[in-house]
Amino acid sequence: MTRAAIAIAIVLLWASSPARAHGLDEYVQAVRVGVSRDGVSLTLALTPGVAIAADLIARVDSDGDGAISPDEAGRYGQAVLADLDVRLDGAPLSFRLVRVDVPPAGDMRDGLGTIRMEATGPASARSGQHVIVVRNTHRPVASSYLANALLPEDEAIRVLRQERDATQQTFTLNFEIVGDRTNAVGWTLGGAALLLMHAGWRRRRTASVC
Repeated sequence: MTRAAIAIAIVLLWASSPARAHGLDEYVQAVRVGVSRDGVSLTLALTPGVAIAADLIARVDSDGDGAISPDEAGRYGQAVLADLDVRLDGAPLSFRLVRVDVPPAGDMRDGLGTIRMEATGPASARSGQHVIVVRNTHRPVASSYLANALLPEDEAIRVLRQERDATQQTFTLNFEIVGDRTNAVGWTLGGAALLLMHAGWRRRRTASVC
């Protein structure tokens, strides 16, 4: 057998393998967690496999007209959020749906469509170490879960450790806030006051010389 024939055989074998077919039966749910001093953000990418796309479309397209309206997309987004349990240092957080984009039903049937969502949850975290735990219980049958932390935009926030259970349904994020916003504001106001005092002193000195 030539090398070309062997290569073709390997590709055909891979394409027909159970692992490949299993992906068609999965609902891949990827969650990314962002942290700031003011709260927690969630970014979700939900991709149904071809074999389960019709069932998901039927759930989202509640009136069955074949088109997913903004209201239907919003209701599904709220249903997803209701199945997420997010806690900061043990205290539950409530989230507001910022946006949800649902692709055309045809794209999902072809295995090419991904539902994208963003949500924010207000919270106040002071300096020190903190723990966020995210538990995803949305459509546990035939779902495959992924979870990661986003790189914080604030340099004072450091991701210390990320932990996942065997299915990645439960994601634990340990992070640290270095410094305190209150202290930072105090230093800023103090510096501004010193500058104003210095400017006033210079004006008085100039007036006395003249």
